Amino acid sequence: MGLLDGRNVGHASHGVAVNYLVYDDFIDADGTLLFNHNPDIDVVGTGWTEYYYFYPPYYGPYGNDVDIQSNQVVVAPGDLGMGWIDCGQAADVYLEMDITAPADAHDGGGSTISLYISSTDVHSQLGYRADILLLSGPGVFLQLNTYSDGAPLESVDDPFVWNAGDTHKLRWGITSAGVLTLWVDGMLRYTYNVVPPLLTGTLVGFNALPGSVLPFLFDNCRIVAT
Repeated sequence: MGLLDGRNVGHASHGVAVNYLVYDDFIDADGTLLFNHNPDIDVVGTGWTEYYYFYPPYYGPYGNDVDIQSNQVVVAPGDLGMGWIDCGQAADVYLEMDITAPADAHDGGGSTISLYISSTDVHSQLGYRADILLLSGPGVFLQLNTYSDGAPLESVDDPFVWNAGDTHKLRWGITSAGVLTLWVDGMLRYTYNVVPPLLTGTLVGFNALPGSVLPFLFDNCRIVAT
């Protein structure tokens, strides 16, 4: 069980108890590596793990570090660093974070944000993954690609406009009935019904692939049992 807490967070109502599995505002000294940082609440207690892509000759090694600056997690271009934490729960759970896209997010080939739940292995990027693409050029501003253990589930275009430099609150979750949902700023943008059996991993993760030279910022991490 997570910690029942009366703090107002995310889209919860004031005074409503929330079953936090992980609660992290990333308050720490500048330059602290993510895996050396302790969350405010960490029910499982194993803390953050970092993982970096290494897939020669195509990628890497990328990711010298994922660190904290100004009480936010910084994911810089070229790093492809990922943050992972064990929340102890595979379903009836969601990950919520405030994510700031850099001012050049739509430059080059655009940028990608990835959120993971129900994962078993940080190295294989398994689990239910939502890739949020901030595309370059005119037309589609946001594209969502979803995966189950690396196998594509669906790709959809969304008219939501994520302007470069803006911060949005993303929530990616799954119910015990197998319903995946993506919320943006408190609005439900996407649902998908997973065909059983459901994945049973309890790792949750995040990363970004910036399109140009400025970093993505991640803050206010809440992993909640529903």
